[in-house]
Amino acid sequence: MNTIASSEIKRRGIGAVDELLGNGPVHILRNNTPDYVVLTEESYKMIIDDLISARLDASDKDI
Repeated sequence: MNTIASSEIKRRGIGAVDELLGNGPVHILRNNTPDYVVLTEESYKMIIDDLISARLDASDKDI
């Protein structure tokens, strides 16, 4: 899992996240607990497209 502490982002800026995004989604830790996930726009769109396809497939099965 690709992780970074929120304090590191505060110190270094969003560039710290950019460096890690090449290896996949970045989990942001607050108090050593994953609180947020940052992903590229492309990854986000793929997730949304997959979700829409799954919903359409489920709807087709109901017909």
